[in-house]
Amino acid sequence: MFQRSKNRLGKRVCKKLYLRCHHNQRKKEITNLSLKTTHRLQNLKNNNCPAQISITILAPHQRHRGYLVEVILQHNHNHTINVADALRFRPISDQTKSKHYDLFKRGHSPSSAHLEYETNLMYQQNTQLLADRNVNPKISDIYNLFNKWRKNNLGVRTGKELFADLEARINKYNETNKDLGGKASVQRFNNSDGKHDHPLILAICTPLMSRVHKHIQQAGELVFIDSSSSFDDYNNPMFVISTSSAAGGLPLGVVVTSEESTSIINSAMTHLKYLFPTYSFYRKGSPGNIITDDSQAERSGLKKTWPSASLYLCVFHFLQTMWRWLLHSSNEIETTPVLEE
Repeated sequence: MFQRSKNRLGKRVCKKLYLRCHHNQRKKEITNLSLKTTHRLQNLKNNNCPAQISITILAPHQRHRGYLVEVILQHNHNHTINVADALRFRPISDQTKSKHYDLFKRGHSPSSAHLEYETNLMYQQNTQLLADRNVNPKISDIYNLFNKWRKNNLGVRTGKELFADLEARINKYNETNKDLGGKASVQRFNNSDGKHDHPLILAICTPLMSRVHKHIQQAGELVFIDSSSSFDDYNNPMFVISTSSAAGGLPLGVVVTSEESTSIINSAMTHLKYLFPTYSFYRKGSPGNIITDDSQAERSGLKKTWPSASLYLCVFHFLQTMWRWLLHSSNEIETTPVLEE
């Protein structure tokens, strides 16, 4: 039920409250409907359901009536009740919202939070809960909760406020990690003049990365640089610089840009160079060898940043490109395996 009007106070009444059915969201009266229209409205949320509850708390001097609380129940719903179809319109409870906010805080996306939460409900072996929006919101509701949580906890996603918040977080990060070797910097994106003279550049070197530069010999011999652009809604490419060790791959630096062009990659890597400690790449100042994919813009930008480094093509990306070409239908390559006689 929803509150229909504000509490009313007076000499005879301390409080009066009207509660209406959640299928009554409009004051427009629905009359003279055909049978087909009536059935259609029964499947909608706003079908002007007349069911309501009136609760009146009388003043103490009205006790001569024999009661101080008056409850009037009009249980005349114009739709089906106690079925899954009616439960899907219930408002989301605060407890349900809190559980989803906890999932977001733990790093879940809206879809993974929905899967985790709904799986836990299934273990309760109550199928009616799955249809109750009060307990199990729709995926669209979860996305709305996630957007609200992200705005309150991570700030806005676009505009000047985003960069102002990001710069404040970076300043705090640099102040906290200045003695540990952790640094970060950001260049604001500005495309107001229609040019790309001010692309987004976010460079990060964490304390762990600084220790890898200092203690891992392979950091000065061989590094791997790869990019991916499927981490946010704007497809901003993120470049990760790493090296190998006996424990596996270890990070050396991270850069996020707004584009993948030679000049922007060169500018981004230059930003990252200024963040590196004085003993970067095992005190060599530049990597000896760099393995990348076949992106010409990336390789050209890296060559400008570290001209003394030798660039090599990653075997994995080479084979991946080869198989894509072989399997592409436009090349008309026969894919049916041929068995030797």
